Amino acid sequence: MAVSSPGSRRDSLELISSQRDESNQATKEAIEKLGRKAVIYTVDLTKQEDVAALVSKVLKDGHKIRILVNCAGIQRRHPCEQFPDNDWNEVRIHIVFEAVGGC
Repeated sequence: MAVSSPGSRRDSLELISSQRDESNQATKEAIEKLGRKAVIYTVDLTKQEDVAALVSKVLKDGHKIRILVNCAGIQRRHPCEQFPDNDWNEVRIHIVFEAVGGC
C-alpha cells in the first residue's frame, strides 16, 4: 500500500508494504517517476508478530510513520447459505483486527 499526493512533501518517503513479495515494482516506479523515494517491505499481515516486526524495521531504517493505511484482508468464497462458520469467523476477525490492529 502506498500513499502519495501531489501536495506531499518531496523529501518524504513512500513505504510500500506487500504481503507477498517484491515482484510488482509498478507502484514503486510510478512514485519514483514523481521524483519521490519509495521502499518495498514484505510482510505477512496474517501474523501479528510480522506486523509488529514491520513497524520496528521501518523505524529502525530511520523512517517515521506519519500516515498508516491498511487495505489488507482475506477472502473466503462460498454460497451464502453454505458459508462455513470457521471461514466466516476468520473473515470477521480480519475485518475487525486489520481495521484497528495497526493503530
